[in-house]
Amino acid sequence: MKSRVMNRYAASIGLDVYDNFVGLRADEPERVHRLRDRSTQDKVFRCPLFDAGITKADVMGFWKVQSFDLQLQDHQGNCTACFLKDQSDSRACSGRGHGRAVVVRR
Repeated sequence: MKSRVMNRYAASIGLDVYDNFVGLRADEPERVHRLRDRSTQDKVFRCPLFDAGITKADVMGFWKVQSFDLQLQDHQGNCTACFLKDQSDSRACSGRGHGRAVVVRR
């Protein structure tokens, strides 16, 4: 899970106490509970979409009314070249015209 990578990064820059905000939805309660069970006093996992009751249908509804369409299938995301993407999802995305990757650095 991406939180492990975040933990390593936080440690590398000297952060000991922080909150992880994770985009798990209300229709993913098992994943949310497993993640929150890993919270400690110093590292807290927060799931604002879950807390707000946002479901996959809500997310899909949001994107449906936008002025553009990313034309993504369920297993895809807006970061098809992400090194953190599950390997099976990465394989499913490869060869389907989604070869461009954009790297954003702040």
